[in-house]
Amino acid sequence: MDIVQIQNLKLATALTEKIWAANKYDVMAKGYQYYKFCSSYSKSMTSFLDTQLMLQNIRLMRGKPYNIDAYVNTMEHMWGYIKKEATTEEKETFHHYLNRSKHLPYSTFYQWNGSLKQAYCFFHQLLQKYPNNYLKHSGILFPEKYSAEITNKEGIFVIRNDRVWKII
Repeated sequence: MDIVQIQNLKLATALTEKIWAANKYDVMAKGYQYYKFCSSYSKSMTSFLDTQLMLQNIRLMRGKPYNIDAYVNTMEHMWGYIKKEATTEEKETFHHYLNRSKHLPYSTFYQWNGSLKQAYCFFHQLLQKYPNNYLKHSGILFPEKYSAEITNKEGIFVIRNDRVWKII
């Protein structure tokens, strides 16, 4: 693989949109206002500078602490992808953990602890039982996947840690 500078705006935009899709729930869990900002910005990218700024915005948002209310809202959004398949007991357990998270004595956090971790881990278990193609690429659930891949007539391109690689 070689590091390359992309000369194709369509390709740069597609890679950036894939990175945004993978990280939107992580950003949403930091604060809905951050999510709305990035979502709006992603729809208005028209230049290479826009794609670079979008990636920078995502990176900045990922460095912010999680917000309890935003976290609960985000988990409820993700729940929507598997709720039809989950049993009544699984639904009750998941919502029990989320409700306990709402009453924690702090409003922001960097690490999953207590009921936050229970809800997070339980959701991971449910995702193994009820796989979802979209969520398996989510940065909040799988933080190590801060990357995207695009294949077109020019080759296979991978973006990871703000570097673009062309697979030869």
